[in-house]
Amino acid sequence: MATAKKLQQVARFEADQRKLHRIGSASAARIGRRVRLAALGAYRARRDPVSSVRAELQPLRGLILDGMLAAYLQGKRRALLNVKPKLRDRAQLSVYDEAISTLRQLAGLSVEDLEAIRITLGPHVTTTFDQLVNGVQGQVSDAVLEITEQQLHTQGGMAVLRKAFDDAGITPEHSYQIENIFRTQTQLAYSGGRWSTYQDPAIDDILWGFEYVTVGDDRVRPNHEAMDGTRLPKSHPFWDSNFPPNGFSCRCSVIEIFDGDAEATEQLPQLINNAQPVADLGWGFNAGNVMM
Repeated sequence: MATAKKLQQVARFEADQRKLHRIGSASAARIGRRVRLAALGAYRARRDPVSSVRAELQPLRGLILDGMLAAYLQGKRRALLNVKPKLRDRAQLSVYDEAISTLRQLAGLSVEDLEAIRITLGPHVTTTFDQLVNGVQGQVSDAVLEITEQQLHTQGGMAVLRKAFDDAGITPEHSYQIENIFRTQTQLAYSGGRWSTYQDPAIDDILWGFEYVTVGDDRVRPNHEAMDGTRLPKSHPFWDSNFPPNGFSCRCSVIEIFDGDAEATEQLPQLINNAQPVADLGWGFNAGNVMM
């Protein structure tokens, strides 16, 4: 079980991401409502509701990219803040004070720097966006086919379309699927930002490894709980497939361990109630390696 100090660190990581989620989720929900209304309006006007889906979802592409960029920079900033005391001991503080200030005031980054990060993140946004569009369009297409086959009148057809959007997680009140995608992508970018910071030679030189830490409540997945307390060197292959997030809405994190720390000793993951200490299916990767 993590100490209170470690849980406070994890809480800061979660607070960073929760703030970003809150900003983006509100916009994502508005986009979802517009998509739903546009498709229903198109059907009522005897136009193709499927073609309106991609057009109305287009703003989401920019939202995801901006959210990932902000999360990536915030992840870098948080990693630098955690490393800062260790760098002070090695008389390298001034370089990173400037970096932290730059990241805190995004306008301080050059246009070229921001554009380089955007270009790197772009393919991940495109893949995610296309998967979302194809999924929603597929469900709307199935609904249109059902309406046609059953020769439903407008009222009955509207009901089928509404159910298709409900099943797609896009309701009048919420846009669960869109919000979950936004949340997941910003989590990955935040993790990628932290990981990229650890590759800096000055930081890599003093970094021993990481400790895997869960939030310690009853919502932690058994396979994630089995990794809690794992301490391994930074180069250990474990981190290639288990550097969090390790699943949808994963709240786990890692805490830096530096050379000379008392905890710079290996602690392997252990079975807990027969749960394997592995990431969820499809999440066996390190976002920092994959994204950047």
